Amino acid sequence: AGGVRFSFIRRTRNDGDSFELYEVPLGEEVEAYSLDILAGAVVKRSVTLPSPEYLYPNASEIADFGAEQSSITIRVRQNSLAVGPGAPMTATVPIL
Repeated sequence: AGGVRFSFIRRTRNDGDSFELYEVPLGEEVEAYSLDILAGAVVKRSVTLPSPEYLYPNASEIADFGAEQSSITIRVRQNSLAVGPGAPMTATVPIL
């Protein structure tokens, strides 16, 4: 209610090769992500997140696209103070 909720599973760059852990160690001083909402190659909205989730409010979606969408393309990167932004993951997500 109130918008589209995106969530994702973070990866790690350090000590993440154990298959025994449910959640891998962060390996960073601060947990942070960059998430872009895309329309083709155009970034409609960009946000920095302190955790691997984001609520894209209905009002923002309408402001960005003019109407609610049946699918939304996102690009997300984990940010690192030591090595900068990680490789991006881009996905088109159907809105149910």
